[in-house]
Amino acid sequence: VVCGLSGKRYSGVRELHMMLKPLVLQGRVTLIAKDGLCSAEALNRYIKWTKASFFIRVEAPEAVRLSLGWRSKFGPEDFVRDEHWTETGLDGWDEWDAVIYNDGDEETLLAHANDLAPRINNLVQHPELSKHKPVPEHVLKRTEHTTPMPACMVPGWGVNPPTKREDGTYEFKSHAGQPLQQSEARESGGSQARATKQLLDSSTQENLALQA
Repeated sequence: VVCGLSGKRYSGVRELHMMLKPLVLQGRVTLIAKDGLCSAEALNRYIKWTKASFFIRVEAPEAVRLSLGWRSKFGPEDFVRDEHWTETGLDGWDEWDAVIYNDGDEETLLAHANDLAPRINNLVQHPELSKHKPVPEHVLKRTEHTTPMPACMVPGWGVNPPTKREDGTYEFKSHAGQPLQQSEARESGGSQARATKQLLDSSTQENLALQA
């Protein structure tokens, strides 16, 4: 059984995930947090991959998101990030098994987790109760990579952003805020490129595994 959780950043998805983790059947239920469930395509892959699925949406007011860390790290850039497809891809999807409204009270969120866990665990013995069916690829709404990546979402931008040169390239800085030497900059850029490639390769392998 796959149980997917989705919601805006700092809405309480991570907190609900941690509360559910000890309550679901270990080894029989896989919890997928927000980073792995942010598009219609991802939903469809999990539905095809597993015998039963259960999807939870977490909603929270702006005040709660602020209290959980929204805008504390990236400031106004968080408004830009909220418009990226990874945040909006499931805004119009209405087939959730449960929609949780997080008002910021931990006891209330824990009560939701205790209510949801038996429903999720029940699908282990009764997968036929799952209401989700795969959607044919030709009619599936495309939501992945439908918006460009803003500069503020490039890895490392929010903590120590590079400076754009006149020729369009970027000058990366050390942790001390000093410009890196050319060799160091090349090494930094190469490391970032290798990390990006590894991420893409692992993502491709995961998608192939899910489709198998």
